Amino acid sequence: MIAPYVILFAVTTMFVGIAGSFRGKFILVRWVSASIAILLVSVFAGIRDLEVGGPDVMIYGNRVFNAMAATPELSGMFNYAIAKNVQGEAGYYFLNWLVSRYTTDPHVFYAVLAAFTSSIILMAIMLLREYGSPTVMWLTYLLTAYVEGFNLLRQSPALSLAVLGLALVLRSRYGLGLVVGGAGLLFHNSAIVFFIMWGVAVYLKTRRHRVGRAVWVVLVVGALALAAVAPILELLSNSLADSKYQEYLGEGARGGRAFGVDALYRAVPLLVGIWVLAATRQSGAKPALVRAPRSRGGVLVMPLPQPRESAVEALSKAQQMTRRALIVVLALLALELVLLPVREISYPFYRLLAYFGYLRIIGYGLIVGLIPKYRLGAGLATVAFAAAYFLLIVLGRNEAYYTSAILDEWLRAN
Repeated sequence: MIAPYVILFAVTTMFVGIAGSFRGKFILVRWVSASIAILLVSVFAGIRDLEVGGPDVMIYGNRVFNAMAATPELSGMFNYAIAKNVQGEAGYYFLNWLVSRYTTDPHVFYAVLAAFTSSIILMAIMLLREYGSPTVMWLTYLLTAYVEGFNLLRQSPALSLAVLGLALVLRSRYGLGLVVGGAGLLFHNSAIVFFIMWGVAVYLKTRRHRVGRAVWVVLVVGALALAAVAPILELLSNSLADSKYQEYLGEGARGGRAFGVDALYRAVPLLVGIWVLAATRQSGAKPALVRAPRSRGGVLVMPLPQPRESAVEALSKAQQMTRRALIVVLALLALELVLLPVREISYPFYRLLAYFGYLRIIGYGLIVGLIPKYRLGAGLATVAFAAAYFLLIVLGRNEAYYTSAILDEWLRAN
């Protein structure tokens, strides 16, 4: 079913819009509205049928939760992880163990997991609400990442922490951003990618001049990294022939899926974002006419142009901050596009690049934030673009149509 998604997305977006609008003495309204939105997406995720979204829930989701429920001592959690030869991801196991102290129903755990990841994303959105539209950012999250979290149980918290970590970097809180994003390693080893993202973001954020040149440096380095991926994975394929990672490097993984559509959905926002940056870069102050003082009889003297401000100086401080933030985000999104052919070599390894792709959640909102004259139209167009992704990729390819026996039973009873 699609209708449950439509209702959930519309209602929670309304509450997020309210949360993003109130501040100061109305901060309680913001907290209540945000809490309602998180509660709704959490319950929605928790009561779903477990096959919705992908196979990972049945492969290791229920298995881990049931094992933690049968583990009375915290030390048993680490023993279980060691027995399963799991390196890291202690945060995911601890969250399972903590919830299992209160219930043995895995649906409750999936609701708590959704609450955890969605809260982190909403914190990132609220941090950047002065830069772009919170409603566009939230809808982008729901349409492109929320349902994906039904399947990426361990990685979704790491991805969310990466988004929050980068949001902190964009607010010039570099150290805290590094700690928050790096904490994703507690949930998934792939979060090591965040340290690359952090380095790139800080490098671009602190470049006061020639930012465009810095972006090109990042893209060239990314292209060189892509050129090195194939031989590295080929080497790994030989050295890991008898390991569990071999399946990631087999011929079945090399084909990838719908590469052209994925490339298109990454290229279009980049082109629009670059166009918006170019448009704001050219919007300087216009020359003004100068009249003679009244003490000189009010005679109109020769009109003289006042010194023209530079385009960036003519922008408001908020716009300048938004432009710089958008430059950083677009550079990281461009890196994902440059490295996208990795999925043709090994589709599962593409999950490493998902950290770059998740930045669309804030990137789309930043683009809309720099279009003041046609902001409503730009926002609607952005949401339509994300909705098309939801229909074609999330539902069409992943077959994540919503079903819930719990919801059906409740509706019959009421």
